[in-house]
Amino acid sequence: MSSSKEYATGPVMCTCSAGSAPAMIPPSQAILLVGGMPVLTEADIMSTPPMFATCTHIPTPAGPGPCAPSLSPWMETSNPETLNGLKILLKNSMRICALGGTVKIQG
Repeated sequence: MSSSKEYATGPVMCTCSAGSAPAMIPPSQAILLVGGMPVLTEADIMSTPPMFATCTHIPTPAGPGPCAPSLSPWMETSNPETLNGLKILLKNSMRICALGGTVKIQG
C-alpha cells in the first residue's frame, strides 16, 4: 500500500510548521480499526488548549504569540472512501492555517 493510502490512526500527534509544540488528535470513533487502532476522520479535532502553544506568525514584543489557528478543512483525505459520511484521514493528510502554518500528522 502506498503512503498516500495509509490510514491515520489515533490518538496521534500533529505539528504545525509555525507552532512551538505538537497537538494531540484523539479518535472519535471505534468502528473502523487498523492494526487495533481507531481510524481518524475529519470529525476528529485537535485537543485544545493550547493548540501548538505559540505561533511564529503572531509576533509579540516578547516573542511568538499564543496560537490562534484558523484551519482549512483536511486535505489529502481518502477518496472516495468515507466512514459514516466523513472523510478518512491519511498519514499524509494536512491542513493549512490562514496565518501561514501547515498542520501535518506525525508518524
